[in-house]
Amino acid sequence: IYLLPTGPREQAITRLHHALEDGALRCPVDTVLPLAETARAHQLVEAGHRNGAVLLDCQG
Repeated sequence: IYLLPTGPREQAITRLHHALEDGALRCPVDTVLPLAETARAHQLVEAGHRNGAVLLDCQG
């Protein structure tokens, strides 16, 4: 999506947001880490073998 030109990118993002709101997409989360563990998050992503996204908690 981020490689698309501005107009098509905005359309794709809007469609994805609507699909998420409608429950048509599922975004599994594997791990949530505090921002201080950003390096660990990168390691987990690079290693693969996960069943969902690795997220950073920027508020905690």
